[in-house]
Amino acid sequence: MYITILTAALAQPLLQLYGGNLAMFAAADMQGAMVLWFMALVVLGPPLVLWLIEIVTSLLRPSWQTGAHNAMVFVGLWSFASLLLRDLSVGSWVLALAISGLVAGLLVALYVRRSQVRAWLKWMSPLALAVAVLFTLAVRDVVWVPEVVAVELKDTDREAVVSGGTAKSDVSVVWLILDEFPLYSLLDADGNVNAERYPGFGKLAQSSTWYRNLLSTSQTTTDAVPAMLTGLKPQQGGSPVLASHPKNLFTLMNGHLSMDAHEVVTALCPKELCKTVSISGGDDIANPATTTTNARDVDEPDADESARFGPFLRDASVVLGHKILPKGLRDKLPAIDENWGGFGQGGGAFNEEDLLASADDPGDSNAGTGDSSIATSGDEESEVLLDAKKLRVKDWQEGGPSTQVETLLEVADRAAQSSRPTLHFVHALLPHRPWELTPDLRKHKWLGSDKKTGTVLDTARDEYQEFLMQAAAADTLVDNLVTKLRRSANWDRTMLVVTSDHGMTFELGEWKRKSVNPKNLGSLEDIYRAPLFIKYPDQTKAKVDDCPVSGIDVLPTVAGATGIDAGWTFDGVDLAAGCPSRTSREVLWLEGRTTMSSGSEAVTERAKFYSEWVGSGFGVDGIAAVTPYARLLGREVVPTGKDEHVSSWSPTQQSIFKNIPSKRFSMTPMQVDGRIRVSKALPKDAVGLFLVDGKVAGFIGELSGARAGSNIYFRTTLSQSSMTPGAHSIALAIAVGDPADPVITRGPTPSRP
Repeated sequence: MYITILTAALAQPLLQLYGGNLAMFAAADMQGAMVLWFMALVVLGPPLVLWLIEIVTSLLRPSWQTGAHNAMVFVGLWSFASLLLRDLSVGSWVLALAISGLVAGLLVALYVRRSQVRAWLKWMSPLALAVAVLFTLAVRDVVWVPEVVAVELKDTDREAVVSGGTAKSDVSVVWLILDEFPLYSLLDADGNVNAERYPGFGKLAQSSTWYRNLLSTSQTTTDAVPAMLTGLKPQQGGSPVLASHPKNLFTLMNGHLSMDAHEVVTALCPKELCKTVSISGGDDIANPATTTTNARDVDEPDADESARFGPFLRDASVVLGHKILPKGLRDKLPAIDENWGGFGQGGGAFNEEDLLASADDPGDSNAGTGDSSIATSGDEESEVLLDAKKLRVKDWQEGGPSTQVETLLEVADRAAQSSRPTLHFVHALLPHRPWELTPDLRKHKWLGSDKKTGTVLDTARDEYQEFLMQAAAADTLVDNLVTKLRRSANWDRTMLVVTSDHGMTFELGEWKRKSVNPKNLGSLEDIYRAPLFIKYPDQTKAKVDDCPVSGIDVLPTVAGATGIDAGWTFDGVDLAAGCPSRTSREVLWLEGRTTMSSGSEAVTERAKFYSEWVGSGFGVDGIAAVTPYARLLGREVVPTGKDEHVSSWSPTQQSIFKNIPSKRFSMTPMQVDGRIRVSKALPKDAVGLFLVDGKVAGFIGELSGARAGSNIYFRTTLSQSSMTPGAHSIALAIAVGDPADPVITRGPTPSRP
C-alpha cells in the first residue's frame, strides 16, 4: 500500500524531474552507483519509514495496529492530494493544506470501506518498479559513464611550426570560461574595452585577438558550455555529461596534453581523467617558501562521495517541497530555478555581527586563499598528480563566489610554471550571482537581485552596480593570469582563451536570463553577446576581429593551434584559418530559438545604453558614479548649512566603518542600504551624497522628488578607494541645483537602523 501511494506522491514527480535534469547530478559530482542509491532511497525510504512506524506502534500496543496503519495511509494520501492540488488558488496556504487534508481523509474512508480500493493499490505496487526502470534509463549517462581512451590522431601535423616558431606539439592551452558575463559591461561608451576599469582585460586585449562579434549559442550554461567544448551545435535541453558528448575537448586532448581541468556545472571530462591535476616541471616549479601539495595515487577511491550524498539529499527535499507544497509554503523555500544544487545555502545572508567578526579577524591580506604555488622535486621531466579541487555548485552556494577564486589563482600559477604542454581549463561561476566580491577581492553584503528586473531605473542600476563590482573582481583574476603568463617562459607557446558562456540583461521589466523575450532586441543582444579573447601562440600584435563568430568555433580553433585532429566534423570553424561565412546565427533558449543577424555595431549600442546608467570613466571607482553629480565622486565637500528636508537616516553596517579590514574575502560595506525619513518634499534634481571622511563615496538617487512624510528605502554603492583599512566616519549630505555648482547641505547624524 505504502509503496504504491508514495511512489505516486513523492518518488515519481521527484525522479522525473531529476531524470530530465542531469545537470543536477553533474553539478553535484554524482555519478555511478551513487545515483542508483539516490533512486532506491527515494522509492523505498518513505514507505519504509511509514511501515516501521506502523510496526513499532503495533508492538507497543497491538490494539493500535489498525489505527496506526490507517493513519500512515492518511499521511501518504495527504502527500498525494497535496501534489494534485498544489496549484489550487484558495488564498492562505493553511487553507490549501486543510483542503488537501480533507481530500486525503475522504480517500482514506474509501480505502477503509472498499476492499476494491485496497486491492487496486496492491495491484498497482509494480508502479514503483516501473518508475525505477524509467529513471534508470533516463540517468544511464551518469550511471554507466563511458571509459576514456586517447584519441588516435587522424593526421600528424603536430610537429608543424606556427608563425612565431613554436611547434604545435609544444603548445599549451589555457581556457577560461567565465559565467553570466555580458560583453557590454566590459566596454566604454564608444564600444572599446574599458581598460581603466578592467586592467586585466585591457592587458589581454593588447596581446590577443578580440572577437568582438561573438554570439553565444544558448542562454543556458548546460547548452552553451557543451557547445563550446564539442564544437557542435547544442541540442535544446541536452544533458551536459560525457555520454551525451563523448567527443569533446577533454577526450580530444587526452594522451596528447597533460590535464588540469576544472568543470563546475558540466561533466564532460571523464572522472578518471580529471579527478587529478597533472603538474609537470621540477625545480622550476619548486618554491621552498610555499606549502608543498602532496601527490596522490590516481587509483585511490574518492573518499568524498558519501560526504556529497547528504547535501544532495537535502537539495532533493527542497525540490520535493516545490513539487508538493501549496504556493504559500513554496514561496518560503529556497529558489531552485537558475541553480543546479546547494539550494538556499548562499545568497549573502550576512548580518552586522558577521561583518564585525570579519573585521576583527586577524590575518594578512591573502588569508583564506592559500598560496597556490606547487612544490615538486626531481628534474624537468617529472610529473606529479594532485587532487583536483572540484568547483562544485554546493561549495559555490555555501561559500559564495569566493570559492571560485582559489582555483583560478592556482591554475594561473601552474600555467606559468609548467614545463610540459598542458590543457589548463576552468569554468568558473564568476561573475555569476550572488554578487558579493569587490574589485580587490574583499566581500560585501549581497543586497540581493530579482531574477526579473523591475521597472524603476534606480533599483535596476543598484543591481547593475553590484554586478559590475563582481565583474571587476573577475577582471582582477584575469589580470593575475595574464600577468603571470607574460612574465613566464610559457607566454609565447601558450594559447590563451578567455570567454563566457553567455551574458545577461538588466533591461527594465525583463527577466535577466531565465526567460528570453525575442521581441526585445536589446535584451537579446545583452544575453547572447559575450567576450571572446584568444591569444594565439607567438602572437605579438593585438587584433580586433568582427567576423560572425559563434561559441562552436572555439574548439576547432584550439584543435587547429595544437595540431590535434580527431577526425570528427565540427559545426564550427577554425577562426585562425579564416572568417566564418554566416549571414545569421541561431541562438537557443528554454522555450524556443531564433536567429540573429546583427553585427558588432550592436555591441557599441548596448555599451552606450548602459553607460548612461553607470558612466564608464573613473576606473573601478566610477562604478559608484551614477548621477549628474558624478564629478563630485572622491571630492571633499563642505555643506553650506543644515538640510531641512531629511529628518533622519539610518544606514546599515555602521559599526564596520569603525574598522574596515583589508584582507582578502573580509567583509566590507561596499554596498549599503537603509532608511531615510523625509520631512519636507525634495526637488527632482536632489541627490543624496554618502560621505566617508568628508569625501563623496556614493550617491543616493532615491531622494530625487521624495515626498514629505515618506520613509524611503535606499541602496548605494561606495567607491573602492573610500574603503581603505581602518576607522572611518560617515555622513549624509544633500545636493541640489546645477551639477557644475550644486548647493550642498548637511544631513542629520546617522541613527541606528
